[in-house]
Amino acid sequence: MTRKIGFVFPLILFCLCLRVESAHAATIDAASCNSNDIQTALNLVTSDGSTVTVPAGTCTWTSHVVMPGYSITLQGAGSGGTHIIVNIPAGFSNDAIFVGNECCNGKQFRITGFDWQYESADAGGILTFTQSTGYSVRIDHNTAEPYPSNPGYGRFLSFAVPCVSPGCVVDHNTITDLGVIVESIQPGDSGNGSSAWIQAMPFENVNAVYFENNTMNYPSFAIHEVDIDCDDGGAYVFRYNSVYQNAIANHGYDTVDNGCRMQNVYMNAVNPNGVSAWGVQYRGGTGVVWSNTYTSHGTAQDFGITNYRSNSNAPSAHGYCNGTNSKDGNVNPPVSYGWGCYEQIGRGSGASAGLTSQPLYSWDNCMNSLGCTGTSSQISPLVYNAGSGTNWTPYEIVQNRDFYDSVGNFNGTTGVGIGTLATRPSSCSAGVAYWATDQNTLYQCNSSKKWTTFYQPFTYPHPLQNSLPSPVPPSGLLATVQ
Repeated sequence: MTRKIGFVFPLILFCLCLRVESAHAATIDAASCNSNDIQTALNLVTSDGSTVTVPAGTCTWTSHVVMPGYSITLQGAGSGGTHIIVNIPAGFSNDAIFVGNECCNGKQFRITGFDWQYESADAGGILTFTQSTGYSVRIDHNTAEPYPSNPGYGRFLSFAVPCVSPGCVVDHNTITDLGVIVESIQPGDSGNGSSAWIQAMPFENVNAVYFENNTMNYPSFAIHEVDIDCDDGGAYVFRYNSVYQNAIANHGYDTVDNGCRMQNVYMNAVNPNGVSAWGVQYRGGTGVVWSNTYTSHGTAQDFGITNYRSNSNAPSAHGYCNGTNSKDGNVNPPVSYGWGCYEQIGRGSGASAGLTSQPLYSWDNCMNSLGCTGTSSQISPLVYNAGSGTNWTPYEIVQNRDFYDSVGNFNGTTGVGIGTLATRPSSCSAGVAYWATDQNTLYQCNSSKKWTTFYQPFTYPHPLQNSLPSPVPPSGLLATVQ
């Protein structure tokens, strides 16, 4: 006899721990935190939106976990409950979680609720996203640190692909002595990041990678010098984080195929603590740096900007910017410097690739408390020489051309002004900017000497923080029982 029964609570459909959560998604419980058990659970996913839960426990992974081709949430029991020790031999894809080989183009991933300990892995580190036309990710509420008995150089996150809608956010993690890096390497690149540099700037939109509300501590930075980094066409926004003994930084067009396009840094607590050379550092590209609070100084420049290729003895894989390199602007022959240097500070992506003019703007970066512009507490960008050879940096990185900083008594002729929209000067010089505090908008003076909207911060918190709730059991399920 066959009879139909209605149920209000979730129905166990079969013995593989698969729980129905909606018409199109499921929750699958891994048998343990062992990598083999997690891989078995992931292999049972057959639809986007599924969740694989990992129970509390301590497990050592000696082999990686590979995501299948679906949008998935991988959810631990909380950073105080699910401890993963990563001890995997080096080699491509030997990261703790590897998402690559174009398995999942356009898919969305969330990894939450783990305590990760790095002992050994591939250079990518613990979480690696690579080889794709793009992913969307949320990495949240994890802790990550080196394994105590083997605290070598390692990364927590390598995001090496374009970020696609609905976006990418790394939030509410506590990261200790492990690096992170953002890149945008695309299939068909002639050099890593080359496609990104001919695309429109993600300034500031859903295609950047956002770091929000993280605590990042580097008590062993002097020994390991792990990085908060960006290169090969990457673009990231770093906001509302706390950083101890490290620099928020990027690579330029020097020792990598291509530099970082955009690095926006604002509303962070920065503490170099006399250990890190910088609090914020740029080697190329562009961005906005505003309202960061410093509680200590670095050993070099608190906010340093440079171009390695402007020094004849600095490391460079692409030759030097000296007026003879065809990649550069070389607008001043026969003078022996090559401004604008390809992908240097004040250059963004677009139709002219690394020669598209887009100045770096900074304002109200301060020691101890905000509202410091025009005082001795102001932290301003300083151009520094990256080597010991012939130095063209003073000609190639020029204030009020390639970068602008806030000034007191702003009159619209130089720098960046701060105030309400009503107090903005009516006239202006091309390139200067004005931060309207009541509009949360940076206005730029264009080539016609008219104020135009240039920059507005992306929605905070990032929308992904609110759009991925924990799975909710469905009601009204109908099953056929024999």
